[in-house]
Amino acid sequence: MNSATLVWPAAVVLCSALACSTPVFAQSELTIPPSDTTFTAPTSSSIGSPASPIGSSKHDEMQVRIAAAVWASGVLADQITTYQFSSQYRDQLRETNPFIRGLDRHPTLLVAAGGAMDAATGWAALHFLAPKHPRIAKVAFYGFAAYRVYLAAYNVQMMRRADAMRAGMPVSLTAAR
Repeated sequence: MNSATLVWPAAVVLCSALACSTPVFAQSELTIPPSDTTFTAPTSSSIGSPASPIGSSKHDEMQVRIAAAVWASGVLADQITTYQFSSQYRDQLRETNPFIRGLDRHPTLLVAAGGAMDAATGWAALHFLAPKHPRIAKVAFYGFAAYRVYLAAYNVQMMRRADAMRAGMPVSLTAAR
């Protein structure tokens, strides 16, 4: 069984947590104006109004959901590399997260516990932070995504170093790759 097969449950949990509210794409916002009306350009006072698409809650919700999807992709990359190092490099690499460090010898449980924590965090941010502070939620999701991509890259780097140590190569040469 490969690592992608075992990581899918965590991905399903994350995606279901992100999609547990009303789908944004299911509702059409296209309305056809009556033929007797004319177009009027928005004034500076109507730019931030609820009728304006620039400051609308649907627009903010869409941006937050896109940011959450980017974060979920970073989480998935981190979970896949975490599973790989905990299953293939047990003798050399260890989990450093204090909350799930005890599951270091059980790769599937390690990824499942990490995925559950990530799903709870994403759900809480979407349902408690995003409705009142969509810009902060969007910035937070993008920041968390950058951190998760860093963790995935760090995991890959540590696996390369472990491979070099197994092959008898000096570790300093692997850092130049």
